[in-house]
Amino acid sequence: MKLNWGFGIATLYTAFALGMIGMVVLASRQKNDLVTDGYYEQAVHFQDKINAETNALEANNFDLKYLNDERKAVVRFTDNISVHGNLQFYKPDDAGKDFSVTLQTNNEGKQEIALPQIAHGYWNVLASWQNNSKEYFKEVRIYVH
Repeated sequence: MKLNWGFGIATLYTAFALGMIGMVVLASRQKNDLVTDGYYEQAVHFQDKINAETNALEANNFDLKYLNDERKAVVRFTDNISVHGNLQFYKPDDAGKDFSVTLQTNNEGKQEIALPQIAHGYWNVLASWQNNSKEYFKEVRIYVH
């Protein structure tokens, strides 16, 4: 059986159309967890966040480490100050796993946070605190395995 050129063009066009339909279906099933719920409100306060980041860079006293073996995070302020604030654990690929922890260091400027149920993968830890009426903010990326 000999096939003509019209049949080849129709086959190619049909394969292309089916491929495009498959890509649309695949793209529509993807999760869109990368944008937060309060996106517009955060945009309004973006300059405040930049100022707080600048304050944290100038102070250079915040350290956060995640100890995989012990399943805990250790926060330490190198100048041994006691601060109050918030740690937000943000998982970029799954917004349902995000959570917050109150940051409250002891007199030595240290706090240990047990995280036995934390999911594997990359996490962004957003630390915000206040000291001497100044706002501070620092973002640290950790990997849990």
